[in-house]
Amino acid sequence: LVRLLHVRFLGIGELLVQLDDQPRSVGEIHSRQFAASSDAPRQGRTAGILRYLSGAGAVAAIGYARYVLTGLGRALIRELPIAEVTMVTTGDEDTSVPVALDAPRVEQLIAELETASRDSANPDRFEKACAEAFVALGVESKHLGGPGRTDVIVTVKSGLTLVARAIVDAKSASGQLNEGSVNFAALKEHAAKHGATLMAVIAPRFDGSGRLSDWAKPNGVVLLSVADLAGLLRAHETHPFSARDVAELLTVDGRDDVEARHSQAMEQLSLITGVLRELAAEASQDNPEPIAARDIRRVMSRAGSVTTDDEVSHVLRFLALPEVAAVQNEPGGRYTLPSSPSIAAKRLRAIARAIEASSFGA
Repeated sequence: LVRLLHVRFLGIGELLVQLDDQPRSVGEIHSRQFAASSDAPRQGRTAGILRYLSGAGAVAAIGYARYVLTGLGRALIRELPIAEVTMVTTGDEDTSVPVALDAPRVEQLIAELETASRDSANPDRFEKACAEAFVALGVESKHLGGPGRTDVIVTVKSGLTLVARAIVDAKSASGQLNEGSVNFAALKEHAAKHGATLMAVIAPRFDGSGRLSDWAKPNGVVLLSVADLAGLLRAHETHPFSARDVAELLTVDGRDDVEARHSQAMEQLSLITGVLRELAAEASQDNPEPIAARDIRRVMSRAGSVTTDDEVSHVLRFLALPEVAAVQNEPGGRYTLPSSPSIAAKRLRAIARAIEASSFGA
């Protein structure tokens, strides 16, 4: 079935290229697949394809909605004709999914993390990069470093409330980190000294035997590889984590719940794209008419989308807010496009700029 679907549809076997031995969430795989696309499908489509690939044995599910590539998957990559996904939008309407405005800066930071993590002769460089990574995730971060000191202190606040404080040990190495490289007693001493309740170790990668992971968990220490941190930075650019999300990411067993919420948020963003696309399609007809949420849901369902009338209605009500004005509410609970969706996008960007200006006192 996977072979037949691949022949017929773009983006089936191509998903395999986005996976490796590192467990990745549906949202991360979807973002990697369509990073260069201006007309990406909904994330639900990617989730469905991954279930097919899992059933075929090409990928394996690890934990909650996270996948790794299998030996069969690697063989399929070599066998199937894999295309580069470069889907483009036709016409003047801006129907693309949201993209990261700061993507180049984030990619530069990720490149520095990857390089600095292997520069074991200059540990201070990796420590500073890790501190900068947490600033990019929207929380306070301070680099300390030096003998007998923790490398990075992360302070997570939500409004006026201190949510959590974490100490971060940045371990640069030419290879993987094994169980003898982490001093859990020292980490606990640093945490107590700084009033931190959370602890994390960041390294290029960790011992594949799982022993270090088995020891870290009961000691309350979160292990983050550079690939893990890079994935979080990219996910934060597509839909930002809240302060409490970041605290949960630094909590043992907290990551799966955060990634599940992030996937739901990406589904919501994709739903907005789909709703606007259907309204734009109706507006392009010879005799366009206002359409209801149920009509939009039916058309989207025929295209493979899994959604409900209530979910579509919720999106339409949001888009009809005066501050957004992306759609216009007509009599009888029906909707039309008052103007190009790009105008609504510009309104939202103007609001975003106003919020950012107030955040920095500008």
